[in-house]
Amino acid sequence: MDPAQDEVILDCLRRGVCTSASVLPNGPSTASLRGRLEVLDHVSFGVHLNVTEFRPLTPVRALAPLLDHGAFGPRTLQLDRTQVDAVYEEWCAQVVAVRELGVTLSHLDSHQHVHYHPLLLNALKRVQARFGIDRLRGMATWRPGGGPSAWRQLARGAWFNRTLRQASPEGITTDGFASVSLFREVVQAGRLRGHSFELMCHPGNPHSPDYAEELRWLEGDWTRSLGVPVEKVSWWGIG
Repeated sequence: MDPAQDEVILDCLRRGVCTSASVLPNGPSTASLRGRLEVLDHVSFGVHLNVTEFRPLTPVRALAPLLDHGAFGPRTLQLDRTQVDAVYEEWCAQVVAVRELGVTLSHLDSHQHVHYHPLLLNALKRVQARFGIDRLRGMATWRPGGGPSAWRQLARGAWFNRTLRQASPEGITTDGFASVSLFREVVQAGRLRGHSFELMCHPGNPHSPDYAEELRWLEGDWTRSLGVPVEKVSWWGIG
């Protein structure tokens, strides 16, 4: 999204603080990463599929209802079936754009989690099949507190993750997904379940003090605090 954040993320990858990153295909500073990622062969890189911010890579007219002065915006939340094929073509162009930076792609996720949108699940599966990318970010199945909202999240997340896995062989995901802060709450509540978790962080992002605090935690000896054996892996280690 900007060169300063890119440098912080790359530093975290070099130092082993983070094991994976996803690239925003149509971000303002993405082109400057060309030739800089393939040397980080101990980590994994995915595509951060995007239909909510910046300009699209394809001139598809059907995308027009999602655009504001030529750029994506919050109108994506009002997506209907007529735009799904256009989103599929845009996402294919985005995968090609990241691949042309010189990396072998390990997984797919999305900006602002739009790949969770029910109407886009078919487009997501088609992108997977076209490019042979079988690893996908799953949906969180836990949230703080209890009550109906927590149960709805559990049911929705379980359904989404099960659907991804049933799309075999294009359906590998982790047992859990959460921000670092939410993951710490899960651990403290004794609700850690499963064998593989993706922890999301935002190194260098200045928009929330929580992001900096999460990074400090990751830079510490956090794996010993969980009380169970932990191995940090990239997306290549999930299968």
